[in-house]
Amino acid sequence: MATQSIAERAVEVLSLADANPPEAFAVATALAAEATDAGDVHGEAMALRALGLAARNIDEIDRSVDALERGVALARSLDDIELVAQIQTTLGPTLLYAGRSEDAISVLRSAIAALEGVDRAKALSQLGGVMARMTRFPEAASLLEQAVQEIEAAGDDEWLAHVLTNLGLVHAYSGDTRKAERNTLRAQALYHRLGHDSSVGILTHNLGFIAMRDGRVGEALQHFRTAEDALSELGQALGELLTDHCEALMLAGLYTDAMAVAQRCVGVMRDSNMEVGLAEARLMLSHAAFLAGEYETARLAAAEAQGSFIEQERPGWAAHAEFSGLRAAASLGAAVDQRHAMDVADRLEAGQMRLASLAARVIAGRIALDHGNTEVARSALESAAAARRSRRLDLRVNAWTAEAMLRRAENDSRGTLSALRSGMRAVEDLGGSLGSTDARLGVQAMATELMDLALDVNLDRGPQAASEWIERIALRDLDFRPVSPDPVPELEEALARLRDAASELRSAELESSSVASLQAEVTRQVASIRRVRIGTDDLGDSKEVLRRAQLRLADGALVQWGISGDRIVAVVTTSRRRRVVECGSSALVTDRLDWLRFQLLRVARHATDSSRSDEAADAAQVAAAELSAVLLAPLRIAEESVVLAPPRSLLGVPWNLMPGLLDASVSVVPSVRSWLRATLAPPRSIPALVVAGPDLDGAEDEVDALRRVLPDPSLLNGRAASVTGVKSSLDGTGTAHLIAHGSVAPENPMLSSLRLADGPLMLYDLEDLANPPSTVVLSACDSGRVATGKLAGVGIATALLGLGVRSVVASTTVIPDSAATKDLMVRLHSEMRELPAAEALRKAYESLDEGPESLLLRGFVAFGA
Repeated sequence: MATQSIAERAVEVLSLADANPPEAFAVATALAAEATDAGDVHGEAMALRALGLAARNIDEIDRSVDALERGVALARSLDDIELVAQIQTTLGPTLLYAGRSEDAISVLRSAIAALEGVDRAKALSQLGGVMARMTRFPEAASLLEQAVQEIEAAGDDEWLAHVLTNLGLVHAYSGDTRKAERNTLRAQALYHRLGHDSSVGILTHNLGFIAMRDGRVGEALQHFRTAEDALSELGQALGELLTDHCEALMLAGLYTDAMAVAQRCVGVMRDSNMEVGLAEARLMLSHAAFLAGEYETARLAAAEAQGSFIEQERPGWAAHAEFSGLRAAASLGAAVDQRHAMDVADRLEAGQMRLASLAARVIAGRIALDHGNTEVARSALESAAAARRSRRLDLRVNAWTAEAMLRRAENDSRGTLSALRSGMRAVEDLGGSLGSTDARLGVQAMATELMDLALDVNLDRGPQAASEWIERIALRDLDFRPVSPDPVPELEEALARLRDAASELRSAELESSSVASLQAEVTRQVASIRRVRIGTDDLGDSKEVLRRAQLRLADGALVQWGISGDRIVAVVTTSRRRRVVECGSSALVTDRLDWLRFQLLRVARHATDSSRSDEAADAAQVAAAELSAVLLAPLRIAEESVVLAPPRSLLGVPWNLMPGLLDASVSVVPSVRSWLRATLAPPRSIPALVVAGPDLDGAEDEVDALRRVLPDPSLLNGRAASVTGVKSSLDGTGTAHLIAHGSVAPENPMLSSLRLADGPLMLYDLEDLANPPSTVVLSACDSGRVATGKLAGVGIATALLGLGVRSVVASTTVIPDSAATKDLMVRLHSEMRELPAAEALRKAYESLDEGPESLLLRGFVAFGA
C-alpha cells in the first residue's frame, strides 16, 4: 500500500510541475528521498520523473537531466518498459536544453516505439517539440498535428494544452500567425481552466512572440512585460523567454533596453547551465550592444559566443559570432587585420551567410583603404561588389556601397555617382518592400555608410545635385507609405509571407542550411509587394518632386540642410532660383540645441519663481540666437513664408523661437516629398474631434473653449478617452485636437505616446488608421520632439505626416497647463478656418504677451502643409 501511495503522489506532483514548478521541485525532492528510504524503486523512479520536470521548469537543467537519467535507470532495473518510455518523454526535451540534440531525438524515438495509445501521442508531441527547436518545422508540424488529434480524442486537456502550445509556436515559425494565435489562445484557455498560472504566463509571452513575427512590435512588448511580471511573481526563472523580448526590443529600436534584457538572459542561462541557450544569448547580447553603441561589450560577448559555438560544433553560428566581434572591433577603432576580415568573410560565404559576408568584405575594404593598402582594398571591395546584381535587395545595398567606395578610391567620379544611384535604388526598393514602420527603420542601419558617402560626394556638385541627394537621403527612413482608405489584402498577405520567409532565411543561414529556395521566396515576395504598391505615390522621382515643389512656392522659400561630418550645407530654393550656402558647425548646433532645451525646461520648472524663470528665459533666447546664427543667418531669407526640411536630427527644433523666423510663417517637413504630398491633399475640417486625457487641470477649460470654435465636435474625455476609443474616433475625422500628457521615447520614437484614460496611445497604435485625420493639433508637451541617434527624425508629428495627416501642430517643448495655452489653441483653430496651419499659428502668436510663458508656447511648430 505504501509503494502505491508514493507512486500516486508522484503522479500528482508531475501535474504540479507545470502549474507551480518551485513547489513541485521541493515536494518531488522529499518524495524521492522517502521512496529511497522505503526501498520503493518504482515510486522513486516516478518521483524522479516529477523532480526532473520541475527542475527543468525552473531552469535547473543539470539537476533535471541527472534526476531523469536516474529515473530511467531505476525503471530499467524493474524491466518496466512502459515506465522507461514515459520518463524518456520527459528526458528527451531536457537533453535538448542541455545541448544534446541527437541524444534527445534518439531517446524520444525509443519512447515512441515502446508506447501505445495516448502515451504514444504524448511522445510524438515531445518529438515534435524537439524538431521545432531544431528548426525542422515541417516534421514538427506533422508530428504535433497527429498528436493533437489523438490526445483530443482521449480527452486529456492538460496534454492537449501542452501540444497546442508547441503547435502554435511551430505555426508562428512557419509563417501562419493566424493559426499560431488561434492554437495559443486555445491552449491558454485550457491552462487557465486547469489553474496552471505559470503556463498561462508563458502563453502570454508566446502571444508576444507571435505578434512580433507579425510585425506588431508594440503589442509584442506589452505581452512580454505582462508575462515576465506574472512569471516573476510565481518564482519562475525566465530563461529563454528573455530571448524573444530582446529581439522585439531590437526590432523596435530600443537598443539599450535590449542590451539590458540580453545581459539578464545571459545570466539566467549561465546559472542554469543551459549551454545552447547561453551561447545564443551571448551572440544576441553582442548584437544588442553593437546597436546601442557599446562596442567593447559587443566584442567581448561575441568572443565568448564564438568559443561556445565552436565547442558545440555549430560552425555557422561560430562564423557569425566572429563577424560580430570583428564588426565591433572595427567600430572601436581597434587594429583589425584586413586579411583576417577577408578570412571571416570567406567562412561566412561558405556557410551561405551572404549578407554578413558582404558586410565583412566592406569592413575589410575600408580598413585597407585607411591603411593605404589598395590591393587588399580592391580585392575585398571587388568581391563584395560582385553581388550588386543579386536578386536580394539587402545584398545589393552592401554591394553597391562597396562599388562606390572602390570607384571613389580610384578617383572615378562618374563611376562613383553611378554606384551611389544604384545603391539608392536598392535602398528605396528595400525600404518600400517592408511593412511596419519598425522594419523600415531597420533599413537605416544597413544604408548608413552608403548614405554618408553619397551626401559627402554630392554636396559639392552644385545646388541641383545637392538638393536632389539631400531629398533622397531624407526619404530613406522617414517617407512612410501613405495609408490607403481601403485595405489591400494582397499587400498584407505578401508582407506576412515576406516577414516569415526572411525570418526563416536568417535561421537557415545560421545553421548553414540550404538557403537558395528561401532567398528565392524573399525575392518573390518583394516583387509582389512592389507590384501591389505601384501607383500609391505618383509624384515622380526626387528631381520631379523638387521641380513641382518649386512651382508651388509662389513667394515663399524652401530650405534643405545636409550634414557631412561637422559640416552643414543648406540649399535655399525659391520660385526663381536655387542656391547652396555653407553654414556652421554641426557640433555647435548640437551643443546649443541641448542648452536651449535645458533652459526651456528651467523656465517650465520655475514658473512660480519669476526671477529664476526670467533668468532661464534670457539664457534660452541667447541659445536660440546662437542656433539661428549658424542655421539661418547665412541663408539671408527675406520671404515671409518658409518651408524647412532640416536634417533628421533637427526636425524637432523649436523653430518659431529663432530670431530669423519670429515674423515668418514656418512649415517644417521631414522631406520635400512629404510637403508636396500634403499640399496636394484636399483639406477638410469636419467632422471634428476633441480628446482630453487624464491629470490635466486646464483640460476641461480648453475643451469648453474649443467647442465654441470647432464645428460641432465630438468629445472624448474621462473613461471614453481610451486607446481603443480614440483610435476608432480618429479614423475619418477632419480635425482632431488631442489634449494629453506627451511622452518621448528617445531611443525608439515609435513608443513615444500620448497618455489616455487606460494607458499610452503609441505610434504603433496609429499605423493601421484607414482614413487618418486631415489636421491634428497636439496640445501636449514634447509632442513635436523627434528621436536622435540611430532613429533620428521620427516622432509623433513626423510619423502622423507619414501616415497621411495633412497638417500637424505640435509642441517641441514643455507647455504650460494654463489659460495662455487654452487661448493660443482657440486662436489657432479660429485662424485655421481660413488659413493653412503655419500661417494660422503665426497669426495666433500675435496674441501672446511677452514673458517666459510665451517663450514656451512658441515651441509649437506647424508640420506639413
